[in-house]
Amino acid sequence: MLIPMNALARSLVLPLVLGALAVAAQPAAAAKLDTPWTGSGPGTLKPVPAGADADAQLDYQAPGAFSGSWSYSAVAGSTRTVPVEYQASGFYGWYAVSTKVERFIVRGGKEISTLQLAAQGPTNCCDAPSGGFTYKGKTTFEVDKGDVYGLRMSGSHFTGGPTMSGSIVLREVDSTPPVITPVVTGKEGANGFHTGPVKVEWKLADDDSRLLSQKGCEPVTVTEDTAGKALTCTAASRGGSATRSVTVKLDSVAPELSVPAAVAVQAATSGGAAVSYKTSATDNVDPEPTVACSPASGSVMAVGTTSVSCTATDAAGHTTTKAFDALVVAPSPASVLPSATQPGLKPINAVLAFRFKIAKNTTRIVQLQVKNIPAGATVLVNCKGSSCPKKLRGRGLKLTSKGSSVSLATLIKTGLRSGTTLNVTISSPGAITTVKTLKVRKGKSPVVK
Repeated sequence: MLIPMNALARSLVLPLVLGALAVAAQPAAAAKLDTPWTGSGPGTLKPVPAGADADAQLDYQAPGAFSGSWSYSAVAGSTRTVPVEYQASGFYGWYAVSTKVERFIVRGGKEISTLQLAAQGPTNCCDAPSGGFTYKGKTTFEVDKGDVYGLRMSGSHFTGGPTMSGSIVLREVDSTPPVITPVVTGKEGANGFHTGPVKVEWKLADDDSRLLSQKGCEPVTVTEDTAGKALTCTAASRGGSATRSVTVKLDSVAPELSVPAAVAVQAATSGGAAVSYKTSATDNVDPEPTVACSPASGSVMAVGTTSVSCTATDAAGHTTTKAFDALVVAPSPASVLPSATQPGLKPINAVLAFRFKIAKNTTRIVQLQVKNIPAGATVLVNCKGSSCPKKLRGRGLKLTSKGSSVSLATLIKTGLRSGTTLNVTISSPGAITTVKTLKVRKGKSPVVK
């Protein structure tokens, strides 16, 4: 039987259409396909390696052949069950066309298992496999480590101007999506916060099939402070799509704490006085950092100088600590002074005047006066810092003014280091007690508050 040339020409350019493969139910034990896959057979072979972007596929073409057998196989890396979806398609001509698809396993050089998956023919024009064929389905390999397993496509025909071409495609079987595990590293603080740069990586795993896509799964390092930044990774395999998110909280800066430079209270009795003061704290992430002070505001403190220590704590666990002096001035021996909250009290508009010389590491106070004070006022001088004169530490030194000013320079004969604080408290009957604070700064003029 002779085939017309125009029909033969059409047959030679017939495209190989790989349709959607049937979705198989999950087998008892699923596993990824091994790699690489190797093709064998006559003619030109074009294997497409299985990997992240492609299924295992072998394309073959054998012009002039009237028969042939093509195998596509891999070596088992472990003993297991390997389910696959397969598709074998091609064109062998129009006359006396026969086809056969087999699954095989070779162990120790001997083919120990052969299963016929499909067979047709011989058939003439134009029922399949004449004019082209497609076989698809699922099968399972029970392999030991080292076995060679795969599919074999074979056939024959008696068409003039012969050509034999086709494709073998194998695809993993899977019914579960990938498992996504976030890996978060960085210095941890309190309440789920980190206190330094946070690196987020994602582990993607699927024992049954390769990953087909992933989005947002690249490593990310969070360096900007945030109360909560959400990161999401989505990945898909043959078994479906999965999404996992993590929220990163980062606070790398301790809170800012504000405390008084000093506070002073005139005691009504020798037993001391209740001292109240105000503090505040702010943070770039935590809207309400806590502040704890000892002694607390409102506590009764003894006559003299008490050091008050305050600590601000944010949600991440950062702390900032500052201290200040609370000065309780003894009552006048002549009478009990009225409270500063009572009407009729006058302010003391004292001025702390000074001259200084800056050395390499210290500041020398060469002149220090408290001016504009009432005659007979009590002036309490207290110093805080490692370079303070001994007589000015603790309770400090108490002086009584004879006029409107008191010279204090003779009390400080040595250079003062940065951070040293002088507190000068001026009290007088019928007046509001006033505190002036001088703070030494390295290489700069002292500042008075």
